[in-house]
Order: sequence, then structure tokens, then C-alpha cells
Amino acid sequence: MPPTDIQDLRDLTRYRAELVQTQNKLTTASASRNCWSHARSSSVLLRPTLGASGRLMIEAIMAG
Repeated sequence: MPPTDIQDLRDLTRYRAELVQTQNKLTTASASRNCWSHARSSSVLLRPTLGASGRLMIEAIMAG
């Protein structure tokens, strides 16, 4: 077995990879929902809908 510090580093690396994968899944799901709701913000915004501008736009749509 590798030393404890190496094991800890491997655990952190795996955990970070898992977080990045989850973030990518959520980003894809958000873009998919926008396409299904015909709110294609990607044609309006230059940044992803998870950015500050995208969130403000989504909040404005929800507020009416």
C-alpha cells in the first residue's frame, strides 16, 4: 500500500474528477432543458447559461 499522503492525494484527485463530471452533467442537463423550453439562451448569450448573465436572464423569464 502507498503511504498515507499518497492515498489522500489519490482520494482528492478522484473526488475532484467526480465533481467535474457532475458539473458537466448539470451543465448539459441545463442546456437540454433550455432547448426543450424553446429558451435557447445560447443564441443570445455569449456565455453559458450557468454564468451570471444567464442566471439573471433565467430569473427574469421566471419572474415574467
